[in-house]
Amino acid sequence: MIVAISGSPGTGKTEAAKILVEKLNEEKGFESWRLIDLNKMAEQKKLYSGYDKKRDCRIVDTDGLSREIGRIGDQDLILEAHYAHEMPADLIIILRANPGKLRERLRAKGWKTRKVEENVMAEIMEVCKSEALETGKRVFEVDTTKKEPEKVAEEILNLIKLTPPKIEGDLRLPGEMKPEFRRPFGELIPLKGSGKKCAEQALKMAGKPRKLITVGDPVTYYLVELGKLPDIAIIDGKEKRKPFQKEIKLDCPEIRVKNPPGGITRELWETIERFVAYKKPIKIFVEGEEDLAVLPCSVLMPEGSVILYGLPDKGIVVVKLTREKKEEAIILLKRIMELQ
Repeated sequence: MIVAISGSPGTGKTEAAKILVEKLNEEKGFESWRLIDLNKMAEQKKLYSGYDKKRDCRIVDTDGLSREIGRIGDQDLILEAHYAHEMPADLIIILRANPGKLRERLRAKGWKTRKVEENVMAEIMEVCKSEALETGKRVFEVDTTKKEPEKVAEEILNLIKLTPPKIEGDLRLPGEMKPEFRRPFGELIPLKGSGKKCAEQALKMAGKPRKLITVGDPVTYYLVELGKLPDIAIIDGKEKRKPFQKEIKLDCPEIRVKNPPGGITRELWETIERFVAYKKPIKIFVEGEEDLAVLPCSVLMPEGSVILYGLPDKGIVVVKLTREKKEEAIILLKRIMELQ
């Protein structure tokens, strides 16, 4: 994983990055993460494309630096510089600071007034943030105005934990992990009486979620019958691996994807990811089985969302996506990937 820590000069990137790498390696128990000061790398590799007379400084060759990062290979990296967001990265953290506080910090460095004001204006105009968002990558902001570097590093660490690893191909559930996936991933509403009554209880427990996702034909059917249209419905036309006999009256667009039993295809993963921010209801019809679709939904959907899925002959499971639940899902995903 590559994490870029960017932001205007004076926002505290250097100290926070050093502490962050220490914390990450402490958690791993060995030096898995490496910190790269991009300015030092540019100096060591002589990666400059010219000289800026106005600012009296050399112009860093960011394309050359990107190639150097690409040559490092499969290693966890923290990249630090005010242009780190221009590098290849899986996650971009933009450090921000109140302009007044930033001015104080830059003056304390002994910078000339013109240079101080130029960087304060860049912070006011959100230059680093705007450029980072243009990359289309996952971007988070951390305000450092009233925080010590230790606290900033902790916030970044939590953001890294909530960032799922990149899915490069199809995944299969390892046999040794199957017992874990037979247990409810949330709170089970026992099936007492009709499926419709069970669904009523599940809806009541769900409250008013940020997004409501259903996985499975029966639970989707009962919600629609109750007049509740999920934001995302994932079905496969089956119940207990036999054709589902009832009509699910979902009047919304349908996307078809392929996914085998006991697996998660990249196609399914990317389809769910594509509709995370979709504003209208959508139906994802799985050709194969949707038995593991709860995992990508748990990883990808925003906090405050709720997933409802059925356990055959047992009831409906309500998964409330808190930060802790999302971390749990990401840990499961990483284990699956490690065991491929």
